[in-house]
Amino acid sequence: MQVLSSRFYRPNAMKPPVRAVRDLGHTIKRLRLEREMTQQEVADASGLDIRYIGSIERGPRNPTFGALQGIASVFGITCRHSPT
Repeated sequence: MQVLSSRFYRPNAMKPPVRAVRDLGHTIKRLRLEREMTQQEVADASGLDIRYIGSIERGPRNPTFGALQGIASVFGITCRHSPT
């Protein structure tokens, strides 16, 4: 059995920094407000739950790429995946 050294083990390596998630949420909220849309309208148009939209905007929720694509399409913008 192969064992990884603790210096290489990062249990949260796939999680983006909290600030990045929060900034993303603020950007989504700004786009929504600029278009004078409610969270319910974004949720309905993207096929997501209103609570999910709200949690993305507040920052605790790290949305999937698919969710981001759905939200981006509501705003008429594109979303790119750029792996780190």
